[in-house]
This record gives sequence, C-alpha cells and structure tokens, in this order.
Amino acid sequence: MVPHYLTGLVYSALVQSYASEHSARMEAMDSATRNAEEMIDDLSLELNHARQSQITQEIAEIISGNPDQGASL
Repeated sequence: MVPHYLTGLVYSALVQSYASEHSARMEAMDSATRNAEEMIDDLSLELNHARQSQITQEIAEIISGNPDQGASL
C-alpha cells in the first residue's frame, strides 16, 4: 500500500511540474505577443508620421514654386 501511495505522490509532483512549466511558457508567449503587437503599433504610428511629414514638405515645396520639385514631375 505504501509503495502505491509513494508512486502516486511522485506522479502527482511530476504532473504538477509539467503543468507549471507549460503555464509559464504560455505566460511568456502571451507577454511576447503583447509586446510585439505594441511594437508594431508604435512603428506604424512612426511610419505614418514620417509619411505625413514628407507629404507636407512636398506640398509646401509645390506651393512655394520650388523649380527642383516641378522638374521631377
């Protein structure tokens, strides 16, 4: 009876360890996914600002009559 009890305790500890490891891995992957999504959002915003600045500069050059800008059209 005692050997079965000890086997059950060891098995229970192994199963709990296995589940705990998978839980920790899942948490790490969730955190990495959230961080990657936040980074994508930040970079998209930065790209949009850069594109908007470039368009604004081109419009200002066209309005001011910059001859270099007209030559490229």
